[in-house]
Amino acid sequence: MKGKRLAALVVTLALAVMFCTPSLALLSPTSDFYVNDSANVLDSSTEQEIVEKNDYLYAACGAQIVVVTVEDTEGLGAAEYSYQLANDWGIGSAKANNGVLLLLSIGEQDYQCIQGSGLEDLLPTMTLSRILQEDLEPDFAAGDYDAGVQKTFDTLYNQVCSIYGLDPSGQVTGTVPPVREQSTGLLSLGAAALFVPLGALILVIVVLSFLRPVRYRRYPFYGHPPRRPYRRPGPPPPPPGSWGGPMFGNSIRRPPRPGGGFRSGGGGSFRSGGSFRSGGGFRGGGGGGFRGGGAGRGH
Repeated sequence: MKGKRLAALVVTLALAVMFCTPSLALLSPTSDFYVNDSANVLDSSTEQEIVEKNDYLYAACGAQIVVVTVEDTEGLGAAEYSYQLANDWGIGSAKANNGVLLLLSIGEQDYQCIQGSGLEDLLPTMTLSRILQEDLEPDFAAGDYDAGVQKTFDTLYNQVCSIYGLDPSGQVTGTVPPVREQSTGLLSLGAAALFVPLGALILVIVVLSFLRPVRYRRYPFYGHPPRRPYRRPGPPPPPPGSWGGPMFGNSIRRPPRPGGGFRSGGGGSFRSGGSFRSGGGFRGGGGGGFRGGGAGRGH
């Protein structure tokens, strides 16, 4: 009975973890990916400029500058909301972690700008704070969100182009620095939301496997199993390259296979998380990672 009660308790706890885990998909990206104006405060021309400049930037160095506007941050602070959103979307290159997210929370009159771990030294928080105070704060306080986003995005874009030796007009003017492998040091919260239910399910399976009753066979002679009678071994298998058995002999060679044919498993692979832009394809994040921080309103 204890085993059954323990199993029921473990199953109940596992189900509670699975169904009580909060959803971290705070906001889904649009087909353009680089801008999501869910608060409806940006002009279409501003959105188009953000998308076009990001297309060039990502193709040149893997960096991405995403702009998001929301009515509120769903009970989270702007910093935490930005951190979760940036990691869920995978902004920037997975190898260089060089993404930037600019978030505006209109209903809460707050904003946050966060950089990927690969830009923490090249685009430090002090620089982000200065850009926000000079380019965003005056228009944001006046309610002209579109003008503030235009100025702030253009400054961020020029900063990233300068870091990678790119001409903001679309020409490479210098030597692009080598892309360095970066480690976020933290597991993406979107991935963590998937591992928690999986871990709970594995725990249930392990506990139930230990609680299954084990049946033992009873043998005479003090529990030792009886010996099996001796059986003469059969004829040896035919050697490689021949066919038939004792009836046909082992000297007849297998007929050769016809030429040509197909082999499965050619070694090719598909990688997710990329994006296609040629021929009007879709856009997406490169898999970049963020460690938090950044700059916001008033700090």
